[in-house]
Amino acid sequence: MTMVIGVAHALTLVLLVVAAVMALARMAMGPSSLDRSIATDLLTAVTVAGTGLYVVISGSTTALPVLVVLSLIGFTGPVAIARLISFRSVQVRDLRRSTAGAGAASQTRGSLERAADAAQACATVGPEAEQTWDDAEDGEDLDADTEGRR
Repeated sequence: MTMVIGVAHALTLVLLVVAAVMALARMAMGPSSLDRSIATDLLTAVTVAGTGLYVVISGSTTALPVLVVLSLIGFTGPVAIARLISFRSVQVRDLRRSTAGAGAASQTRGSLERAADAAQACATVGPEAEQTWDDAEDGEDLDADTEGRR
């Protein structure tokens, strides 16, 4: 029975080392800060599991306070990063809204320019240009209609 437990401990240690190496690789490669944050959280979890494995193998309880501290760090770190990311997403949303407002103003300016082109076409061409004015009210593109009539 002790041999089976020894093999299980060794296999657990190997899997924890593989997980730690993969987490370190993700931290190094990135590409985003969120990837690095998740890798750091994974590395903290692997460290907690490794410390727990040490406690089980050695039978010593001296590492239990370390487990508690690592568990608290493992909890508060991702919560803080989630708050930071949500704060950034609010900033991005506000920036997009302010940019969208500027885009709407330029669209309105474009509509006024199209209406002015249609009015000019009506004044210079005559009654057949009334269709162009109706198209301008519908928001259709006037460039194709007015270019040939000028």
